[in-house]
Amino acid sequence: MPFVKRDENGNVIAVYSTAEMPGLEEVNANDPQLIDFLYAGDADAAAKKDMIESDLGLARVLED
Repeated sequence: MPFVKRDENGNVIAVYSTAEMPGLEEVNANDPQLIDFLYAGDADAAAKKDMIESDLGLARVLED
Protein backbone atom coordinates (compact mmCIF):
# COMPACT_ATOMS: atom_id res chain seq x y z
CA MET A 1 0.00 0.00 0.00
CA PRO A 2 1.17 3.54 -0.61
CA PHE A 3 2.07 5.93 2.18
CA VAL A 4 1.18 9.61 2.05
CA LYS A 5 2.33 12.77 3.74
CA ARG A 6 -0.37 15.33 4.46
CA ASP A 7 -0.24 19.07 5.08
CA GLU A 8 -1.86 20.83 8.04
CA ASN A 9 -5.20 20.83 6.15
CA GLY A 10 -5.14 17.08 5.55
CA ASN A 11 -4.29 17.34 1.85
CA VAL A 12 -1.89 14.82 0.32
CA ILE A 13 1.41 16.53 -0.49
CA ALA A 14 3.70 13.53 -1.13
CA VAL A 15 3.46 9.80 -1.84
CA TYR A 16 5.91 7.05 -0.88
CA SER A 17 6.00 3.32 -1.59
CA THR A 18 7.38 2.61 1.89
CA ALA A 19 7.17 4.28 5.29
CA GLU A 20 10.47 6.13 4.84
CA MET A 21 9.90 8.62 7.65
CA PRO A 22 7.75 9.07 10.74
CA GLY A 23 4.33 10.61 10.26
CA LEU A 24 3.40 8.95 6.98
CA GLU A 25 -0.08 7.50 6.67
CA GLU A 26 -0.76 4.22 4.89
CA VAL A 27 -3.72 4.59 2.53
CA ASN A 28 -5.68 2.31 0.27
CA ALA A 29 -4.49 2.34 -3.33
CA ASN A 30 -7.99 3.44 -4.36
CA ASP A 31 -8.07 6.39 -1.95
CA PRO A 32 -9.73 9.31 -3.79
CA GLN A 33 -7.33 11.89 -2.33
CA LEU A 34 -4.35 9.84 -3.51
CA ILE A 35 -5.80 9.57 -7.01
CA ASP A 36 -6.52 13.31 -7.07
CA PHE A 37 -2.96 14.09 -5.96
CA LEU A 38 -1.41 11.86 -8.61
CA TYR A 39 -3.36 13.51 -11.41
CA ALA A 40 -3.64 17.09 -10.14
CA GLY A 41 -3.50 19.52 -13.03
CA ASP A 42 -3.83 16.78 -15.64
CA ALA A 43 -6.52 17.64 -18.18
CA ASP A 44 -7.08 13.93 -18.86
CA ALA A 45 -7.30 12.98 -15.17
CA ALA A 46 -10.84 11.62 -15.39
CA ALA A 47 -9.88 9.32 -18.25
CA LYS A 48 -6.76 8.11 -16.43
CA LYS A 49 -8.39 7.52 -13.02
CA ASP A 50 -9.28 3.91 -13.79
CA MET A 51 -5.76 3.25 -15.06
CA ILE A 52 -4.04 4.54 -11.92
CA GLU A 53 -6.41 2.59 -9.67
CA SER A 54 -5.54 -0.54 -11.62
CA ASP A 55 -1.81 0.22 -11.48
CA LEU A 56 -1.87 0.84 -7.74
CA GLY A 57 -3.85 -2.35 -7.20
CA LEU A 58 -1.24 -4.31 -9.14
CA ALA A 59 1.57 -2.68 -7.15
CA ARG A 60 -0.15 -3.80 -3.96
CA VAL A 61 -0.35 -7.38 -5.24
CA LEU A 62 3.32 -7.33 -6.16
CA GLU A 63 4.28 -5.96 -2.73
CA ASP A 64 2.32 -8.72 -0.98
